[in-house]
Amino acid sequence: MFENLIVGLNFVTDPTNFAIIIIGVVLGILVGILPGLGSTAAVAIMIPVTFTMTPTQAIAMLGALYAASTTGGSITAILFRVPGESSSAVAVLDGYPMGKKGKGGRALGLAAISSAIGGIFSSIVLMTLAPQLAKVALSFDQAEYFAITIFALSAVISLGSKSQLKSAISLFIGLFVVTIGVSDVTGIDRFVFDSNYLRYGVSLTAVAVGLFGFSEFLRCAATPTSAPPQARSRNRGIAFGPT
Repeated sequence: MFENLIVGLNFVTDPTNFAIIIIGVVLGILVGILPGLGSTAAVAIMIPVTFTMTPTQAIAMLGALYAASTTGGSITAILFRVPGESSSAVAVLDGYPMGKKGKGGRALGLAAISSAIGGIFSSIVLMTLAPQLAKVALSFDQAEYFAITIFALSAVISLGSKSQLKSAISLFIGLFVVTIGVSDVTGIDRFVFDSNYLRYGVSLTAVAVGLFGFSEFLRCAATPTSAPPQARSRNRGIAFGPT
C-alpha cells in the first residue's frame, strides 16, 4: 500500500498532472453551481476530452471533477437556497441561515474545508478497510440486508427532526417517489401513468432543487426583501476569518 502511495505522490507532483487536476476541480465547482446538471452527466460529457490523455491523467481529471462538484453545489445552496447537487441539500439547513445573517463567506469556507477533510479521511478509510469491508459485504444474505434497511429507516425517523411524525411522513413520501418508474426486479411500470419521462424514475437532484429552490422562489416572490447593508459587508469573512 505504501508503494502505491509513493507512486500517487509522484504522479500528483508532476506539473502537467497537477494542472489537469486543477482543471478538473474548477470544472467540478462550475458543474456543482449549475442545478440539475449533475456530476455524473458532467463526467460523461468530459469523457471525449480525456481521449488524448493517459489513463491515469483521465481518471485524475474525472475524479477531481466529480469530487469538486459537491463543493460547488454547496455554493448555491448557501447563497440562494438552491442545492446544485443532491448531496448539497443538507448545506441549505445551516448554510442558508448563516448567509441571511451576513455570514455567507464563513459558511462557504466551512463547506469547502469540511469537504476537503471529509474527502481525505474517507480516502484513508477506504484504502485501509476496503478489503475487510468487501469480505463482510459478501457474507450478507437477505436477512442482513433487511435488518440494515429497517435500521436505516428507523434512524431517519428518530434523527430526522424533533417531530417523529413529520419524519415518518417525509420518509414514506420519499419511499413513494422512489417507487416511480420501471421496477429493477420485475420490469413492470409503477406509477408512470403512460409517461415516458416517469419510466426512468424521479431524479434526486430534481427533487432537491424543487423542494428547496422552488419554495424559496415562491417565498421571495410573495415577500420581496433586500439584504441589509450590514449583511453584505459581513459576507467577506471566509471560514474562520473576520465576519
